[in-house]
Amino acid sequence: MPEYWRLGSSAEMWWDGAKEEVRLWAERASGEKRLCRISREAIEDYFDNPQDGDACLTAAQRNFDRITDAFLLRLGSEDLMEPDGSVLVRTEDL
Repeated sequence: MPEYWRLGSSAEMWWDGAKEEVRLWAERASGEKRLCRISREAIEDYFDNPQDGDACLTAAQRNFDRITDAFLLRLGSEDLMEPDGSVLVRTEDL
């Protein structure tokens, strides 16, 4: 039986100002973790065009279900992961 990814809650999301993205951890029962990221550009294009990092985080939290669907799609395919093993959702992914 495949081991599924569990994403943290919207309250566990955080803003990384250096990378200009919202981040969230995904974890399997085995303890394996993957960093899930959504770019500021994607948040601005799809979720109310927030003007700063705090507003980007709030917009991502309000749209948690749509964003996590995109994260889970990428977590399910090694081909869609970044070279560092993380998952990055861009504008074209939403």
